[in-house]
Amino acid sequence: MKKLAIFALMCALMTQPTCAFWSGTVQDQIISQDDNLLGWYTRSVVDYYSGTIHVVWNERLVNYPTQQEIHYSRSTDNGRNWSAINQDVIISYNDGVNALNGSSIAANANGDLFVVWSEDDAGFDEIHLSISTDDGNTWSGQNADRILSLPGGPYNALNPWIAVDGENYLHVVWNQVYPATGTAEIYYSRSMDGGLTWTSQTLEQIISFPDGGNSLEPRIAVDSDDDLYVIWKEPDDSLTSYSLLNVSKSSDYGLTWTGTTADYPINAPFRGVQYPDLAVDANDNVHVVWKGTQSTASPFHYEIYTSRSTDGGVTWTGLTQEQMVSYYPTGDPSSNIPNVGADHHGNVIAVWDEEYDFGDNEIMVSISTDGGQSWSGSTQDQIISFPDNYPGYRPFVAVGPDDTLHVFWNEGTTTVGYYQIHYSRGDALSGSSSLSVTLTPVNPPIVIPANGGSFQFTATALRAVGPQAPFAVWARIKYPDGTYTNPTIGPVNINPPVGVTVTRQRSQNIPGAWPAGVYTYLGYGNNTYAYPAQDSTSFTFTKSATADGGAFITQADCFGELFPGEQSQIAIIPSGLELGVSPNPFNPTTALSYQLQVAGHVSLKVYDTAGRLVATLVDGWREAGVHEVTFDGSKLASGIYLAKL
Repeated sequence: MKKLAIFALMCALMTQPTCAFWSGTVQDQIISQDDNLLGWYTRSVVDYYSGTIHVVWNERLVNYPTQQEIHYSRSTDNGRNWSAINQDVIISYNDGVNALNGSSIAANANGDLFVVWSEDDAGFDEIHLSISTDDGNTWSGQNADRILSLPGGPYNALNPWIAVDGENYLHVVWNQVYPATGTAEIYYSRSMDGGLTWTSQTLEQIISFPDGGNSLEPRIAVDSDDDLYVIWKEPDDSLTSYSLLNVSKSSDYGLTWTGTTADYPINAPFRGVQYPDLAVDANDNVHVVWKGTQSTASPFHYEIYTSRSTDGGVTWTGLTQEQMVSYYPTGDPSSNIPNVGADHHGNVIAVWDEEYDFGDNEIMVSISTDGGQSWSGSTQDQIISFPDNYPGYRPFVAVGPDDTLHVFWNEGTTTVGYYQIHYSRGDALSGSSSLSVTLTPVNPPIVIPANGGSFQFTATALRAVGPQAPFAVWARIKYPDGTYTNPTIGPVNINPPVGVTVTRQRSQNIPGAWPAGVYTYLGYGNNTYAYPAQDSTSFTFTKSATADGGAFITQADCFGELFPGEQSQIAIIPSGLELGVSPNPFNPTTALSYQLQVAGHVSLKVYDTAGRLVATLVDGWREAGVHEVTFDGSKLASGIYLAKL
């Protein structure tokens, strides 16, 4: 293994995207409570809209006798601070039954979180599920076991993996013994109602070809067309003592699968295949990595290999060539347990652990910026963890909406044999994260009484590097149920000089009609008003169920210092106006007349007392005068007002 100084010199000779800065190379950052217990098998997902990073892992509650549950941590500030560093958060049911190694986590478009794992139920391992609909604050699995696989055995369901498609359907795969052959096959389950019911709770479905070969360690991913891909390892049918990877694809939301009638290999046979992983990039190229060896005798040497498909799984590069993503000079130690991910620009990132400088294992990275044709880590070792003589294993990579890279792994502590969860943050490979927005509450923690109130915060925006160009900033609020308000700030285009920070002091009203719970205030920056944003920021506040005797707040105004070009919301019809259905209760629409005293290009919108948009009334050039509009009267409530933007 090359020394770190040599690695730094070679990085200086390479392009920046393949040697982006990683925070973990300068110091350790632990995101779990350092309690001298064993934590490992880390998994992560990043909320597409809020940018909140969610991480789960297996960790022991007690060392002897061994019992482990699923633990959870999150960051709302792009990995700088983490919720679980001072206190363990357990999201599985602490019933004394051991949660088996390896969970999987996914998030839908509403920000709901879903975690699956394998755990004993009445003598047989089944697939368990925990759901959070409030950004990870509470989890369904904390109070009771919830099982999505067909209960009652007689075979163990193991190694689950979950994915969410564009329709918010949930898809889970695992391996389980098939009674007809006595060997493992790949099983599948789907939920179309947010995890309430699952197809496998009443009928099991196999998506691999039951030919007597043990099918193990499945992974599932979805492309932009909602095509589903599942890969797994299996013995080769024609060569004894060889293994390969097979694929099964569904183009009808999991109803039918290609792999049920025949094996479809994606690579040439290997003497040994372990730990396969799967990702689909922004161009719908499918990438698979695995730990492989062609050694015929001990000591077996392993490297990280890849196979990809650019035509929807019809052809695979691994069938005709062996391509490594890891570096193998003579005498180099083996590579171990890879994971692969992709950003929103088509870049692909592979991580694994490997012995560093003939000492303890550290975390390595290899990056492809050309759709998997070439890999940065195949010609040199690239370390992204801090080489401090404590071993690191089992990395997992996740990508934020701003294309920031997040890698997690378990690393040894001062207590021999125990691990905590470590983290390294990498620069966006696209080089597009030059925008920075920050929302900072003035007096946290923020608690709003039941009758409503307000809080202050500081908003900043910066383009750190050129070229000089306008960019959009905006903010919005995420309700406890996972839905969002319309923008509370902007969207507004600003164009400050490069390197100059724009700072504004703002106040936000929170209406009394809003329900109690935990809310998230989110800010965004992007070249245009579009998701995913290049940078995002957030903080939380709580709406109490207890009033403080103050005035009842009816509007969700955001006021204070305006950004350049931003216009304040002005109430034209005062709050407190109560509108009824007219001309009779059986008419579903209401006619509303109003007088606009200002001519010009305006956008008039109706909001209810909760600050939610009810209807857009006018959008265009209008002369001053009386205008009549109609909208759904059933949506109206006390306190409706008009706002001029």
